Amino acid sequence: MNYILYLLDGLSPLSVKNSKNIQFKGKKIHENYISKLQKNSVNFSNSFGYGETFATTYQYFTGANIYNSNCDAFNLFNSFPVKKNLAYFFKKKNFNTFLYRNADENHPLGGFYGRYFKSIAENFDYISLKKKSKNYKIDNFILDQRIEKYLNQNNNNFFLIHDYSLHDNPKAYQNATPKSYLEAVNEASLVVESNLKKINYVEKKDVLIFLSDHGLNLSPYDKMHFKNALTKQDYQNYYLNLLSDEKIKTTFFIKFPKISKKNIKTIITPNLVFNIIKDLPSNNLNNQYLTNFLKNNNNKIKNRVIISFRAAEQDPFNNFFFKNYFHCHFLFFSNNKKISYSHNHPNICYDFLNKKKISLEKKIKKFQIIIQNYFSIKS
Repeated sequence: MNYILYLLDGLSPLSVKNSKNIQFKGKKIHENYISKLQKNSVNFSNSFGYGETFATTYQYFTGANIYNSNCDAFNLFNSFPVKKNLAYFFKKKNFNTFLYRNADENHPLGGFYGRYFKSIAENFDYISLKKKSKNYKIDNFILDQRIEKYLNQNNNNFFLIHDYSLHDNPKAYQNATPKSYLEAVNEASLVVESNLKKINYVEKKDVLIFLSDHGLNLSPYDKMHFKNALTKQDYQNYYLNLLSDEKIKTTFFIKFPKISKKNIKTIITPNLVFNIIKDLPSNNLNNQYLTNFLKNNNNKIKNRVIISFRAAEQDPFNNFFFKNYFHCHFLFFSNNKKISYSHNHPNICYDFLNKKKISLEKKIKKFQIIIQNYFSIKS
């Protein structure tokens, strides 16, 4: 059987049609292959990441603490250390392991990228980190690596597919509107369907873990991430969008044989995603297993979460050092609170639910302590 971890880069779960999502930013959402997959699944509707690819996926794949692993300071020579990753745990269960990324053929492999790739590729048997050419696809990977012999139900296979077809689509990545973003999602869903077909995914026999790492800022907010300078006032008008649900929420659902549809509202962060996946049994996976897992890990699951994010390229309030070696935004959220802290910004704290600026003193005490410790001289 196949265990497939499919990560579609840049997919906001708010853009996937279901009973809760009828419109995305005022535009009607149409059903596509992704929404059909999610329809009968265990769906985690309150899953959050770190707002960008590398910190989020590193923790998805290794479970490592992102601060101890310098995911907030990519450029340090010891960022992204090699840890036991998901392939390690599946190989212990005698799975063949495959890593396929369809990143652009010009995607860099040196510097912090190299450290990241070394860590996530560890223990995989067959690896493709980027396209060999513009038209390189998963069937080329299968042919090049001679892995056709594994693609039948007599083998235990673990596939990790990191799909950039949405993230790299011009309709989604720059100057995107809600309409063009949804068009790009629909186009990416066809790639998802094709890729799963190529590795012989059988819904009645295989396990599919479907993830994303973040959503994307649409126009004009995407201007924060590119080189053309913004005025301080424009940045002030835009920056809260870095912390909006369509940017930081992640898609996370699991499909398996004899599944009963379920929506889990517990707040989930990337370290828990890792723990769920690595402990998936090779057989007897059912809804009760996931219910028991969440109950047994109750000490790790909190409906009060503090999570942090990198500054945007155009942040005028933090210098190169802070933007590249710290996370400059922190977010506290629970079922009835969502409060942000933005380092060095004129309006440091913002209450999202009440839509107003608040003073530093009104933040939650634990939130204050974590932020003070993070930005201390010792840190």
